[in-house]
Amino acid sequence: MAQHYLKLLFFYSSFFHLFNKISCVTKVPKIAIIGGGIGGTSAAFFIHDLFGSNGAQIDLYESNRIGGRLATIEVNNQKYEAGGSILHPRNKYMEDFVKLFGLKKRINDNFRYGMYDGEEFVFTESQWEIMNYIKLVWRYGLGPLKLQNYIDDILTRFERNGWIRQYGTMLRPRGSLKKRGLFPALCLVLSEHVQWYEDHLKSKRDERKRIVKAVAIIIRENICSHWYDGDTYPITEVMAEVGIGVLLHRKFGSRTLIDILASFGMSAGYIEIIKIYKLQKEGVAYNTVQELIGALSPQFVEEMKTTTLLGLKEKGFSDRIVDELVTTTLTANYGQNASIHEFVGSVSVAGAGGGLWAVHGGNRLVPERLLESSKATLYKARVARVQLLNDTGGFVIESTLYREVNNNIETENNTSDYDIVIVAAPLTEDTRRGIEFSDFPVDFSFPGEYHRTVCTMVHGKINHTWFGFKDESDMLDGVLTTKLGLQFNSLGKQNPVDYSSKTNNKANKLDVWKIFAQTQLQPQFLSELFSEIKEVTFINWLAYPHYEANPRLDQFVLFENLYHINAIEWAASAMEMSIIGAKNVALLVYNKWYDLKVDDSKKSHEEL
Repeated sequence: MAQHYLKLLFFYSSFFHLFNKISCVTKVPKIAIIGGGIGGTSAAFFIHDLFGSNGAQIDLYESNRIGGRLATIEVNNQKYEAGGSILHPRNKYMEDFVKLFGLKKRINDNFRYGMYDGEEFVFTESQWEIMNYIKLVWRYGLGPLKLQNYIDDILTRFERNGWIRQYGTMLRPRGSLKKRGLFPALCLVLSEHVQWYEDHLKSKRDERKRIVKAVAIIIRENICSHWYDGDTYPITEVMAEVGIGVLLHRKFGSRTLIDILASFGMSAGYIEIIKIYKLQKEGVAYNTVQELIGALSPQFVEEMKTTTLLGLKEKGFSDRIVDELVTTTLTANYGQNASIHEFVGSVSVAGAGGGLWAVHGGNRLVPERLLESSKATLYKARVARVQLLNDTGGFVIESTLYREVNNNIETENNTSDYDIVIVAAPLTEDTRRGIEFSDFPVDFSFPGEYHRTVCTMVHGKINHTWFGFKDESDMLDGVLTTKLGLQFNSLGKQNPVDYSSKTNNKANKLDVWKIFAQTQLQPQFLSELFSEIKEVTFINWLAYPHYEANPRLDQFVLFENLYHINAIEWAASAMEMSIIGAKNVALLVYNKWYDLKVDDSKKSHEEL
């Protein structure tokens, strides 16, 4: 008899468990997303894609403009990027969005850059590509080649996953180099066949011949001696095996200084990041930032605990490379120096590579299209409170709605219930804008602060003499600084977001310049920096986290059904990183709602 009752009890408990599971699956979840930047809008897009057209109700709250830190500003009746402006050729999600929405790319301008230490330029680009090689090797030697084994080890792991087949072509010399005559020149400069090369040089320009010979002399007499061991030149043996052209092209094969910066150290790390696309395609998601970063490579977790300076020195980089080449990317991208943790330092340097691009018409077009495609309901509102409903496990969002009526802004208090809440905005004390979390059994802590960067847009004529140039034609298009404490972090000439060579107005003698600085630039300094000013506009950003090499425990899952996309920014802040964080959260939401179990540990570590 007792056994009969136990069977009935088991049957009813199983029935109710199945009933509850079916009810959860058939119920349409009501999801709130707080924040309309690239993270929030891409989360809305991914959720709509995962759940299907009618599978989820999505409400998105944004008090300002859609796009967040992707913003344009009007100067001289044209629009320019004022926030996140540059995309990497391997930013897969952004590439996919541009294709999906029928947008166009605007290839990054082929400007000349220089590195400035506050007193002089330590490196300036030449208009001649081969001269950049000469100047680069003269100042920095071939020190970065000592990282080749380190990079090869990482790439070998990816070869097993097929990634090297897709991305490894960048390690081989390209046919166009052979056509230009650069590759054979570099192959021969150390083999004392310069005369032979000159005799067989296809180019008839004497100047090119003299430059090639200069390369041979400089490298042979000033560089090779560094490897002389009293009997042979070991470096020459390496070059005989693979060719100096291959070696240099692996590190310095791009045309601009920005490309050169990217070659110094962490391009392989960037290749590791692309593994996340494969994992996310398989539905793998992670509760914490450390788990996600560790899935790409356990080494990345360790890099978040050490400074860029210490990490690169341990890998054999010289002080000059770190202080100049690496630091220029850090001051330009994050307004910080090599004291930031090594992982974000790697992203900074790798993200300065060749083929950089932006969206024609403005990067903000992507979040706008994402929101439209997601079918989410947009509430122009400021969220004041997220309250946990302990009886149901749901949430109440209290907000202030903004409506424009007869050219006046009217406000209205609003409350709405949700099953799931996704915060797509920073939550540190200096950025959270008063969002209160109430009736939770735990206290939330969001340590750290965001770094303030002031963007100054100037329509005017740069004063070339301020930088020590005698002739206006010698002035560079961009200036990167090698240290903090100067009056600006970076300065660069800008083209409008709808720029093309066909629409270029060459008659306009004044340019638009973008200046990033730690504080707002004073009128007196601007009057010295520019010989003529027509218009000045300031944009004050809390642009990215202030990074330190301290262990952090940032969570994508704050509480059951409460998620935080921007936790990923503490690994590295970038457009693509925000989208990766958004996809991770969308997968967490979907997997939990349908009670899906993904063996992420096996997928993430065995494949490495």
